[in-house]
Amino acid sequence: VEASLDGRLTRDSGGLGLSARLDVASPSLGDLQDLLQLARVAEGTGTLEVALDGPLAKLAIGSATLRMETADGHVYEADGRIADIWSIEGVDVGFAATLVPPDKAKHKSRFDPAPRSIKGHLSSKGDGFEIDRVFVETGFASIELAHLGPVRIGLIGRDQDGHLRFEDIRLVQGDPQDPILDLTGHLNDVLKLRKFSLEGSFRLEMAVLLTGRQGASGVGAVRGEVAMSDASGALRLERLTAKLEDTDLMSLSLRLAKNDTSEPRVGLKFQIPDLARLASALGHKASEGLRIAFDGTLGAGDGAATVNGSGRIGETDLTGQLRVALEKGGPKITGKISAHDLHLDDLVAAREAPKLFSDRKTVAVKLRDDVVDGTTLSLDLAADKVEGGGETAGGLEASLVYAKSRLRLSLARLSYLGGRIKGDLDAKLAASPPALALQGTVRALRLEQVFERLDQAPAASGPLDLDLAVNATGADLKALITSMSGRVSGSIRGGRLADRTINLAGQTVIEWVFTRTADGSAPLVCLVARFDFEDGIATARQLVLETDKVQAVGAGTLDLRDQTMDFVFQPRPKQNDLVGEVGPVGVKGPLSDPEIEVAKGTVAKKVIGETVGLPLHLLRPLLGSDGQPLPEHKPCVIVPDEP
Repeated sequence: VEASLDGRLTRDSGGLGLSARLDVASPSLGDLQDLLQLARVAEGTGTLEVALDGPLAKLAIGSATLRMETADGHVYEADGRIADIWSIEGVDVGFAATLVPPDKAKHKSRFDPAPRSIKGHLSSKGDGFEIDRVFVETGFASIELAHLGPVRIGLIGRDQDGHLRFEDIRLVQGDPQDPILDLTGHLNDVLKLRKFSLEGSFRLEMAVLLTGRQGASGVGAVRGEVAMSDASGALRLERLTAKLEDTDLMSLSLRLAKNDTSEPRVGLKFQIPDLARLASALGHKASEGLRIAFDGTLGAGDGAATVNGSGRIGETDLTGQLRVALEKGGPKITGKISAHDLHLDDLVAAREAPKLFSDRKTVAVKLRDDVVDGTTLSLDLAADKVEGGGETAGGLEASLVYAKSRLRLSLARLSYLGGRIKGDLDAKLAASPPALALQGTVRALRLEQVFERLDQAPAASGPLDLDLAVNATGADLKALITSMSGRVSGSIRGGRLADRTINLAGQTVIEWVFTRTADGSAPLVCLVARFDFEDGIATARQLVLETDKVQAVGAGTLDLRDQTMDFVFQPRPKQNDLVGEVGPVGVKGPLSDPEIEVAKGTVAKKVIGETVGLPLHLLRPLLGSDGQPLPEHKPCVIVPDEP
């Protein structure tokens, strides 16, 4: 160690005084530790510059600058003043530590939770110290602490192995008569920040935890006891009990679960009987009567955090297992969530809960901007029943994958409105606007139930089959529909047309095409359609409607942008006893109220010929010489004449 002292020592009526500058340099921190009879645990260099001033009995450090750099690149700096070095009063010191050198930071994982840098402020308070304005930067997040302390250290010494030791540490946060934190412990290796233990009690105001501000009434406080140490070689909870008191707006309890594994698990129970009452106490509004509850465990070990348990949102019961791990590419969330009875309305209402805490005045932890982009999510979803809008679906089996702002939902099974649904949804959420791709199949969906679901009188009934392969872009449903491109194919076999649908056509068409039943409806042998979509406009490439009397080949367009249709059908008889004759039938106008009329044949032939690619005069007649449909006739299949 090299030291130089330059200044003046004076005497006056008040005694001896000193005004001097002290410069200390240590080319070897290891040698300095040897000099102080400490274990040699850190190598490096250090400098100290101090300005001393005042009477010797109450000597002050007017300014001091300390800098140490270890052999592994860690840099520790401090800058400040001390009003009285003997009584350690008037301490006002800023400190900073760079734990990952800038030239090595780029080689570290962006999502490494270990601290990269720490800075803050240390000041004397009573018989201890208060630490405030603390800012910790990691590869994963930045953490801010408004203040911590006062902290009192009863004794600074050496343990039996020569490590620098802090004994009788006490940390008191808040009012000493009713502190927020009251912890005691020791640190047996200060230079390595290891071999420590802390235990004590805590009282945390729920209003501050939830909103970051005081002022909410009746929300209560969490009181408990905690003990932790690194005696096992890693930071570990040794004891934890906590309970929310002095409120009926919610309940909360925490307890360290006993288990035989090295992974500590904390049992967590909480319940919000009525979200609206809690929201009102916090100055917000929420849905009346919504209950939220959870009963499970939280665990940490092997570089991952786990959540297991069951919960309830309104009438929806949920069971889940989640695992969150920090991997090289970023946070990875995997798990399963299942429900017996899933109510979609409950899940929508539950989105109000996070909004209660969106106006936090202080942000203790701020995730890096790229954490969300780097997060991957993989969940298996299952539900016996899915209820929403008065309708019930069942047998849900699906998987959800999210990575790099891309969401993929694979629906393995879902029963809905009597049908079976499968499909894959691929959404690129980072695109502007978001881009979606959907492929799926629907089998035996009851068409009459679809109309009822839309609060409309059924225009037709029967089992509907659909095959979809479409793409769309947009931030809302309307934009997605009007931008849709791709192909949609569908069919109904063995259904019925309602009387209100038939009555649109006019009496001549009714007699020629349909056989009415007693209730005014008509049997539908089949309806087959294939539409090619481009920017919200669908062109019919195959459109065949067949009754017991007629097969009608159609073509035209469906415009989802202005909600209109323009179709033409060319009927062909399946029976020779039809009275009269009818030309092509046109269906045109708004989707909600189209007009049906007998169209001009030449127009119909041109439209159908160009669209279907099968001129009508080449269609093979359906009737044989006996006036009955030909044996090879297949319902809703267009059979051309052989060349």
